[in-house]
Amino acid sequence: DAFIELMRSFGIKELARTGATALPRSPKE
Repeated sequence: DAFIELMRSFGIKELARTGATALPRSPKE
């Protein structure tokens, strides 16, 4: 997904930090 690739561009730390917030918002995406 573009969102995943974008987060990966920021870095794994940012991915885990932002991803944790994105998971409850869209768990199926």
